[in-house]
This record gives sequence, structure tokens and C-alpha cells, in this order.
Amino acid sequence: MGTRVRHDAAIDFSRACCALGIVVFHFFCHSNGAIPFLHHTANGEWGDIFVTAFFAISGTVLFYNYGEGLSPKEFYFRRWRSIFPQFYLCWAFFFLSKVIRYRRLFYNEDEGAKPISLLLTLFGVDGYFQYRVADYYIVGEWFLGAILMLYLVFPLLQRLMKRNVLIVPAVLLCGMVAMKTTDFFVVSDFRNMITCAGSFYFGMVAAKYRERVLRDKRTAYAALLLFALLCGVKTGSDVAQLQGLLFYVASVHFGSAVMKTRAAGAVAHLSGISFPIFLFQHMVILAVFKFRNPADFRMVLPTLGAVVLVTVLAAELLSRANRFLLSSRAFKSLEKRVCA
Repeated sequence: MGTRVRHDAAIDFSRACCALGIVVFHFFCHSNGAIPFLHHTANGEWGDIFVTAFFAISGTVLFYNYGEGLSPKEFYFRRWRSIFPQFYLCWAFFFLSKVIRYRRLFYNEDEGAKPISLLLTLFGVDGYFQYRVADYYIVGEWFLGAILMLYLVFPLLQRLMKRNVLIVPAVLLCGMVAMKTTDFFVVSDFRNMITCAGSFYFGMVAAKYRERVLRDKRTAYAALLLFALLCGVKTGSDVAQLQGLLFYVASVHFGSAVMKTRAAGAVAHLSGISFPIFLFQHMVILAVFKFRNPADFRMVLPTLGAVVLVTVLAAELLSRANRFLLSSRAFKSLEKRVCA
């Protein structure tokens, strides 16, 4: 069954902000020149805020495009096509660089990584499971593994939502209670799939009730005000997930106005290459800092600008290589067989 792809320019704005925000956050994770407010707010790190918004964006986009029904075969193939060709190309480039550098195919064996752990890379979850398994993770961060697992359960979440929109929140609430009261979960609370699913499902609900959540002025201004308060006033606890959801609601609403200006083209383009930006950014930051990591404030921002520029250029090259691959006769033939 074919699907109608729905495009929302306001989502482009939110996604582009998150992509650049992640680059800035990771830059200041490694920078010798600290600018605290660009790394964290009063109640949470910017990285967690933008990742939460990314989860919500993914939930919204999938609901827009598959909310009225889907063919599982077509759905999973399209998700695979949107992620894995770019991931494999980027990972292979850096993996071969390391193989040449260390002159060993399995260069990470001394760190306890067994060759079989490459299966985690094959499925794109090596970054997520690195907290438990020594592997050959290079690009993708933990977020990629989390979003791939959420893609797997999206059809189930969609089915439960159709029955009753409150079923999933009730289940997640029970999971959060267990997460807080037991030691069963080894992964951190924020990276736990229960937490990630909460942000993802919020995006689905926001799409379903978009007139009240994403398009209502009062909701947007309330979200912006509360977000600003949580950025500046300490609450004594990490509320980055809440901040991320508030940022998402506000950025989508006000982004619709931005996307009516001359900036729309550039923002849409950045949004379109947000995934390759995400893949490259950490490796670019580390490479630039290996060459120069200034502590002088006057040089920190120019260095950040250079990192952003190189990351965007690398992402553009990867995006073009990916488009060439997807337009090849062999891939078109595969797509036709799978989606027939």
C-alpha cells in the first residue's frame, strides 16, 4: 500500500535548530574554552533537550505519514532506506581510516571488542549498547539505536493509540515507576527506552491533536515561557526531557512564521541533511580539536564556526552520495520488489 508523504515546513525549522544545537552542545563538551550557557541550562544539558525534541519530531513525522494506515513491509523498508545507506557509508569511511591507522582489521580487540560485536553496528545499535558491550561504535551516538528501536515498535504504538490514546501513557507510567524504584534498568534514566518512548509518543499525540498542541498560540506562548523559566531558574532536578518537549512545541509553532521568510530555503536544506550532520558532527569536532582547541574566548566562537562549516560540508557530500546510491538502477529494482 502506498503512503502519502506529508511535509510540514515548521518541522523543518525545529529539526534544523536541533541539528545545529547538537553540534554546539558537543563542541562545548570537548572545548577548552567554556561558555556554560551554550552547554547546559539551569536544569539540564542542551544535548538532552535537543535529543528529546528529535524524538518528538520523529513521532510527529511518522504519524503524519503513516497515521491512516501502513504496510509494515513498506514502512520498515522506507525507514531502513532513510537511515542505513548513509550510516553505512559514514561508518565505513571512518572504520577504514582506523584500520589503516592501526594496521589491524579488528583494531579494537585490545579494548575488549570482539569481531562479533560488529553485528551491533550492522543493526545500527552499537552506540546505544556501548554502555554494556565493547564494540566498534564510531558514528551515530546512542540516539540512533534508540530511534531505530522506536521505529520497530511504531506500528504497535499506532495501533494502541487508535484504541485509546491513554493506553501507552499508562504503560509508560508504570515503566517509569519501575525505573525509579528498582535496579533492573542498567542504562541511565534519560537513555532508557521508556523515557525515549515517552518523548516519541508525545510527538505522535502532538500530531494527532496538532490544532491544540502545535498550532494554538496560547499553547505555544505558554510552552515558550515555561521553557525560558526552566532554562534560567533552578528546580533542583534535571528536567531536560520536559524542556525538550516544551522547546519542540514552541519551535514548531513559531517556526511556521520563520518558514515564510527568505530563510526558509536554507533552513529546509539544513533540515534535509540533519541526519548526515548528526553522523559527522562528533568526528569533525574531535578532528578539529586535535589540530587546535583554543581556550581563549576570542578564538572559541570562530573555531565553532569552522566546525559547523566543515560538518555541513561533509554532510552535504554524504547526502549527495546517498542520493546517487538511492537513484541507482540496482536500488530502484530492490525498492520496486520490496514495495510492490
